Amino acid sequence: MTHTDTPAPLWESGKGDRTLPIVGPILSIKNVMRGGSAPSISKPAKPSEPSPNFMAGRMLSGDQIARMAELSTDQLRLCGPLWFEGEICILFADTNVGKSILAVQIADLVARGVGYDTGLPELRPETLSQPVVYADFELSTQQFARRYTCDREEFGETEREAYHFSPNFFRYELSYGDVDDDISDLPMSEQIMRDLEEAVRTHGAKILVVDNITFMASGTETASEAMPLMKRLVRLKKQYGLSILLLAHTPKRCLSNPLTRNDLQGSKMLINFADSAFAIGESTRDKTLRYIKQIKQRNCEAVYDGRNVLQVQLMKTGPFLGFASRGTSSEETHLADKFAPSGGADGGQAEDVRQYRAQGMSYRQIAETMGISHMKVKRLCDRLGLSAQD
Repeated sequence: MTHTDTPAPLWESGKGDRTLPIVGPILSIKNVMRGGSAPSISKPAKPSEPSPNFMAGRMLSGDQIARMAELSTDQLRLCGPLWFEGEICILFADTNVGKSILAVQIADLVARGVGYDTGLPELRPETLSQPVVYADFELSTQQFARRYTCDREEFGETEREAYHFSPNFFRYELSYGDVDDDISDLPMSEQIMRDLEEAVRTHGAKILVVDNITFMASGTETASEAMPLMKRLVRLKKQYGLSILLLAHTPKRCLSNPLTRNDLQGSKMLINFADSAFAIGESTRDKTLRYIKQIKQRNCEAVYDGRNVLQVQLMKTGPFLGFASRGTSSEETHLADKFAPSGGADGGQAEDVRQYRAQGMSYRQIAETMGISHMKVKRLCDRLGLSAQD
C-alpha cells in the first residue's frame, strides 16, 4: 500500500508490501557519542554578567496586550478540548490502563490532520496534517509492532497484517539502557533533551509526545527535581513553537475515589507548569471500558469533568489497537462501591485491617503500617463490626 493524500481507514492495510512500516528512525545515544556522528547542536554561549539595567522579560501595557489579542489567532485543538496548540499537556493514568495506546492514537490523528475518520470523533484535531515525533521510552520496536499487527486468513494461508500509520508519524526509540556511564560527560537528562531537540529539528515537527516523563529526570517526586525539568520543557516549547504531550503515571489509588490532580505521580510542580492535563480512569463496569476526564485547562471551559466524562472502549479493529468512543456519563457510574464489605476498592484493605486488629494493633499503628489515615482505619473497623475502642 502506498500512502495517498486520503488516509486509509483504521482497519485497512497494504496488500503488497508485507514489511512493517511501524517505526521511524531510531535515535541512539551511541550514535551521538561515538564515531564523530553526533548531531550538530551548538552549545549556548556562556552568558556574560548582566548589567544593572538588565531585564530577562518584557513589559507591555494593558492596551498593547489588548491590541495583540485582536491580531492573534485562536489556538487550534489538537485533541478535542483536551490539548491545544502551544500547550504542554500531561496525560496520566495507572499502569496497564492504556495511556500509551491513547497517546499513539492521538499522535497518529494529529499527524493525519483534520477530517480523518476516527473512532474518537470528540478528540479530532483542528489542524492540518503535520509531522509528529513520538519519543518512546517504554516499548521496544518488537513490542510496539505487535500492538499494531494481526494475523489474517487469505486463500487458506495465514498472513501478517500491519497497520499503516500516517507518513508524518515518526517514532523514536531512545535506547539508553545499554550505554556505559563513562561514554558521555553529559548527564542522561541533558542527553535526552538534546536528542529530543535534534529529533524535532530534523523533521520540522511542532508536535512532540514523550512516553513517559519519569525517564527524563533522576526523579520527579520533589520540586527541586521536577522544576528544572519542566523549565527545560517550557524553554524547548518556546524556542521551537512546540506543542508537547507528556505521559505520566499515577501511584496506587483507590478505585472508589474520583480522579484529581493529586493522583498525578510526582511533585505538584509538574501540573503547575503544565497548561492542561487529563487522565484515564478504569471503569468497574467492564474491563475494556475506560473514561477520560479533564483535570486542568486554560484555553476552554471544562467539557469532560466529573459530571460528564468521555467513555471509551479499548478494542482492536484489524491490526489497529485503540479506543472507540462510547458517549459520556458521570464519573460516579464507573467508580467502585465505597461501602462494599468485601472485594471492590477497599476489600483488600478491609481484610488487612481485620488481621492487624486481631493482632491487637491500634488504629494509628494500623494506619502507619498501611499508609492510610487512622480515620479510614476506624471506618473500616466500623464496617467490619470490630471494636470501636482504640
